[in-house]
Amino acid sequence: MRSPAGALFATVAVSTAVIAGTVLPASAAAPDTSACRSGGYSNYVDPATGTAFTNQGRCVSTVARGGILVPVVPPVSVIRWSLFPSMDQFAERCWAIAQVQGVFGVEYPYAWVADGQVIFSGTMLTGRADGTEGLASPEVAWGTDLVLVIGDQEFAAPAIVPGCFL
Repeated sequence: MRSPAGALFATVAVSTAVIAGTVLPASAAAPDTSACRSGGYSNYVDPATGTAFTNQGRCVSTVARGGILVPVVPPVSVIRWSLFPSMDQFAERCWAIAQVQGVFGVEYPYAWVADGQVIFSGTMLTGRADGTEGLASPEVAWGTDLVLVIGDQEFAAPAIVPGCFL
């Protein structure tokens, strides 16, 4: 004869769980919220505010609802600009290099924007021990308004003037 406790265990093992109106099999794994614990929440962006999570509970709740954790991009600065003329002396074009100071080993999304249009985008990895990296723009025509966007920060390049002088 089976004990009532054994019958209850068998029933629980094959049952399903209902979470927010969705039926999940009992074997479905809970979302991994470990990145939110021990202060880790502050390393991720809260989709509701666009800034770092301010508490663990909000981070865990976002992950539990199927949200994806997006790392916070540490701030950067442009420490030096350089302008260079096109290799074609008649092209009336320049390209810029921004010497960027960030955090060593961090990947930063960036884009070059010319006259309001993205002309190149990519990811910069600060691989130098001092956290600096050089980012070269595509060539742009004289008179172009050139902006470097890194994460949510914007840096206006020096004026692109004839001869490409600073």
